[in-house]
Parts: sequence; structure tokens; C-alpha cells
Amino acid sequence: MRNTNIFIDEETAEQIKEYRLIDDIFFNVFFDENKEDVQFILRIILDKKDLIVTEVTVQKQFKNIRGRSAELDVVAKDSSDKIYNIEIQRASKGAIPKRARFHSSMLDSAAVKKGMDYEQLPETYVIFITETDIFEENEPIYTIERCIIGKNKVKLFDDMAHILYVNGQNKEDTELGRLMQDFMCSDPNKMHNTNLAEKARFLKENEGGRAIMAMSMEDLFNKGYDKGTSVGKHAQAVSGAIRLIKRGKDSIEEIADIMELPLEEVIALEKQVKTIPV
Repeated sequence: MRNTNIFIDEETAEQIKEYRLIDDIFFNVFFDENKEDVQFILRIILDKKDLIVTEVTVQKQFKNIRGRSAELDVVAKDSSDKIYNIEIQRASKGAIPKRARFHSSMLDSAAVKKGMDYEQLPETYVIFITETDIFEENEPIYTIERCIIGKNKVKLFDDMAHILYVNGQNKEDTELGRLMQDFMCSDPNKMHNTNLAEKARFLKENEGGRAIMAMSMEDLFNKGYDKGTSVGKHAQAVSGAIRLIKRGKDSIEEIADIMELPLEEVIALEKQVKTIPV
């Protein structure tokens, strides 16, 4: 285990303070080896109070020797061997339907074994938690299932591969609405769920927790610089955009251009900096 007695500069400390569960770095550190809280959010999203999570992997690599590989945010398995992929997306282009389809196929590819009968394929869930209501229908959850479309009726195909989009804009006074409010909140003292607030408080306010966050940020940025990965470059661009927004000298359009970020993402960042309590 690495030494957590490290110096955290003012800029890093401020950045850690601003992070929310909808932000990639914080989400991944928060749920790493955290079966209890993954189980907690899955029970709420799926309305299954008896769901028991047995395994959790963060940033799980799925290799594809003949094509594109994938790194999934959180992959979990429950006591019935159902498999769950939870992804958080701030920009709508990161949660397009074909990406959900790709993630679902990667779960199947990893689960199928040589000689396995197709009937043995596990039930899978790909769950996108999005900062915006990307389908603009004001639904708290969008459930996507394959269907058989006949002349007079529509029947469920029932391949047991499910895709869900959870609307982060849901602010209803329901269990799911309160969970989404917590995902958008940077202040642990203003979160509804005490178990999530306790872990967030540790990572933001405890010396050891902040050190874990700082090391994870450094690892991600170094990974981006050394290997040219898009995730590291994106994290650095977001960090720069936040600084420019706080400075207040550039327009949102200029910041998007300077940092090479989608305009909608910079607009979301501006809302976070100016309206989310910190």
C-alpha cells in the first residue's frame, strides 16, 4: 500500500472539494471495493430491496483482440450471477444508444465460456446515470428492452439483456430522486443518504481520504500524459475549464474552444461551479 502522507496543494484540495458522484474520478474512487454502496444504489435504481452484490470491479478492462476494447466504470455481480455495468455520463454524446449496445455485448462476450449453452448466459444490466435528461421526456428512468413487433401487438423479446438510463435531473421527493440529488451534490453535509455522505466526507475531509483522491487524480493525469489516453486528457481539460469559469474572464463558448470540450459539457460545468453548494 502506498504512503498516504502526501502534500496536497490548494488547487488539488479545492478540486477534491468540488467533486460529485457524477464526476468520473470521484465516482470510480468512491465505489472501488465498495460492495455496500453499489448494492445500495442498485437496489434503489432497480427497486429490488433483496438484491445482494457479491463482486465489484472498478474500471474493468474488457479486451477485444479483433476490435475495440472497453474500460467500464463499475461492473458488479449479484448472488444470482446477474451482471451489472454502471456508467456515469456528463455529456449526452457519451451515452448514445450504440454505446449501450456495445457495453451490453462486452458483458456477454466476457461471460460466455467455451462450450457454454446459450441458455446459460447470465442476465445483464447496462445502467447509464446521466447528468442531463438526454431523451427529454422527463422520465426518472428510461428502460430499454428488445421487443417483437407484430401487426397487432408488441411482445417482449426477453433476451434478459437490459439497458437503463437514469435521469440525473430527477429532483422528485422519492428514493430515486433523492439519490440523484446526492449524485449532483458536492457537499456531504447536504446529501440525503447518510451512507453515501459518510464515504464522501471521508474522501473530501479526512486526511487519508483526500490523499487517496489526490493519488488517484495523479495516476489518471499521468496515465493521460504518458500513454495519451483520452480519459486522462479529458480530466485535465475539465480541470482547466473549471479554473477558467471561476476566473470569469472568458465566455462559455471561448472556454469550450480553449479546452476542446463540448459546449454542453462546459455549460454543465458552469452550472456546477455557480449553483452547486460547496
